[in-house]
Amino acid sequence: MNLKFDIVTFATLTHAMKARKYLGKAELKSKLIKLDSTKTVMGCTYGLEFNSKDVYDVISILRRNGIDYNHVIGGADGDIS
Repeated sequence: MNLKFDIVTFATLTHAMKARKYLGKAELKSKLIKLDSTKTVMGCTYGLEFNSKDVYDVISILRRNGIDYNHVIGGADGDIS
């Protein structure tokens, strides 16, 4: 099933993993990905891919738990398994 997904980016793998843990506790599916460093401003960057309909919940959870993120990239087609 193809869904629209967004990606939230992080400067470190540690932040991405911590964010994934909190999203999982909130029963939000996400997939840890490494972004192409040639296509990102910050070079080596990690991200979490998640269903676009959850974007406001994801950002709220990150802010509530003090997890710094860089950007939210939105609107791609994909499948989070």
